[in-house]
Amino acid sequence: MRWALVIITTIILAPVISQFFIELAEEAGLYDSPSSKVRIAMEWLRGITDNAIFWFVFPLIVGSTIGVWIYYFLQQLKITIIYPNIPTSVRLQFTAGSLQVTQLANENTNNTLTVRETFDCGSGVVKMVWYVFMTFNKPTHYGQVIVDAGRATIPEWHVTSHTNYSAVVRFDGDIGNVALTIKTISPNP
Repeated sequence: MRWALVIITTIILAPVISQFFIELAEEAGLYDSPSSKVRIAMEWLRGITDNAIFWFVFPLIVGSTIGVWIYYFLQQLKITIIYPNIPTSVRLQFTAGSLQVTQLANENTNNTLTVRETFDCGSGVVKMVWYVFMTFNKPTHYGQVIVDAGRATIPEWHVTSHTNYSAVVRFDGDIGNVALTIKTISPNP
């Protein structure tokens, strides 16, 4: 249906409308002595540019337009500075049998969220999983994430996701009464 309207408009309406505007221009005398019309337009333009206000307003408008374009294109590039090897860590205190986790210290971490999930596997077997979500204040380039619990025993853990902005660590089991540190280490030895 859209193509039919395009064809009808092109074949029927375009010639009628164009003829209307040609006749309107002839009545206004725009086709009589076209060089005088150019001269009138140039005198009008000269009159505007001779005005002192023009030289304040025109650069302001052009400069603002160019500035908005530059700002828009820079925003589209989404340039982010990624800092190399910023020390990033969080120290957490877990309490056995509790959902409460206390953050003892942090370095370059904006938010830390801990989530515990329990799964009933049947036959009285309950599996527990802890997730620690960390977001960084400054994006940083790091080689890996490690967990340091000192000499305390902690369940097996995995880094499930990590970017320059965040890291997610999963612990496969209950952590117990342990203070542990999750930190990033440099990719360079």
